[in-house]
Amino acid sequence: MSAELPDDVHNWPEDPFALLGVERGADDDTIRRAYTRLIRRFKPERAPEQFQKIRDAFESCQMQASWFRPDDPFADEPASELPAWTPQQDLPPDEVEKLWTLAVEGNLASAYAGLAQQARASERVDLPLRLYWLLTLEPDLDDSRTRHHWLALALKQSQLGGAALELYRRELEADAPAALNEPYEDLIAGRGESVLTFTRLRINAAGKAGRFSFIEHDLKQAKRCLGIDGDLDWLGLITCAHDWAAWDQPAPLMVYLAAELHQLRHLELNNSYFFDRIEEGDRWSQEQLAIKRSGLPEGFVQLVANTWANYSAVTRGEMLAATEPMLTVPSRYLARLDDLIQARGNGFAVLATMALERLQRPLEPDYPADLLRALARRGVLRWKEYDFKQRQELLKVLLAEGVHPQEFSDACAADPEARYRRLASQIAGDLSLRILWLAENLHGHQPA
Repeated sequence: MSAELPDDVHNWPEDPFALLGVERGADDDTIRRAYTRLIRRFKPERAPEQFQKIRDAFESCQMQASWFRPDDPFADEPASELPAWTPQQDLPPDEVEKLWTLAVEGNLASAYAGLAQQARASERVDLPLRLYWLLTLEPDLDDSRTRHHWLALALKQSQLGGAALELYRRELEADAPAALNEPYEDLIAGRGESVLTFTRLRINAAGKAGRFSFIEHDLKQAKRCLGIDGDLDWLGLITCAHDWAAWDQPAPLMVYLAAELHQLRHLELNNSYFFDRIEEGDRWSQEQLAIKRSGLPEGFVQLVANTWANYSAVTRGEMLAATEPMLTVPSRYLARLDDLIQARGNGFAVLATMALERLQRPLEPDYPADLLRALARRGVLRWKEYDFKQRQELLKVLLAEGVHPQEFSDACAADPEARYRRLASQIAGDLSLRILWLAENLHGHQPA
């Protein structure tokens, strides 16, 4: 199925599998190899639009691949919801329900005391989960425990899976420091996908919170669990941790990762994606000092770094807060982005663009190309040179009309007059302008 992509990105297939040139039933390794092959041709600093489309296709294929695998034993089963409370043989089925009825009726203290007594005598997963919810509603029910103690017990009894894992994911998102500490620190045990999923959740939360000592601690626990047959899984965790460490370069963790990676070099030939990703991270880390000194908002720079490590780590609300300072004096940040790109290349700007575009809402209306060309001819592109002042004017017009810079550029690129086509090319490559447009559009900003 593999085929060379044409140079014109507009002629690329919309289907992510067709874009990467892999079958829908392809395994993860095949998808990674196809991605690596393409990004070596379309590098982010030289072809940012192509690189973004390839990256989006790669992530979409990773997510969808398992849906189309015919050997998936659960392919025909409906998606399950949170597990129902399932009575087991070691307790009278009605005793727990009686206690839970007390809680529903408002007698939380009696219900909690009874369920806690039952939990001490049973390994039923639903008991610590019920107790977790009761302490979530009323923390004063127990002076010696918090909801975290019961959730940790539920995770242990469910072997790091099920409803307990989903609740833990939410705890990490709400308050990572609290969900990384005791009583969750030493839960990594067993084998299989549940260990990998749980460890990745904690690595991503610790990386976003800047708690790198937790990452090293968890990696050491996971390594003991995975054993000698888990080399590829172990390489995946090392790469995940390196993504977060690349920006801040915490010395103890970087030393540990380098030593572990050295032991995994025998996997490089067939798993080049991971090693390419680590090399990208090392290049990214070399730019971080210049980026921090660029004068861009510190929060924005950090969130772009988080986007590099994990796209889903950055929420719309966080990006709104991080970009708000850039809206105060857009011309100042347009100039600072220009200076950074001139000094260090497009790398950071490409990543910032990708981060912001992921969080954009669809724009309405979608203007016909002829109308956009008419807008250009009425004055927007009548200047002879594409200088700083005119770029500011263009930014205001595009925001007022709700037109993406790339959409405007594409329309003008088809103009019969060469000067419009030339300026359209300059707009298409103006990453500073695009970043400011995306930041202001994210806030729904409409200039006066």
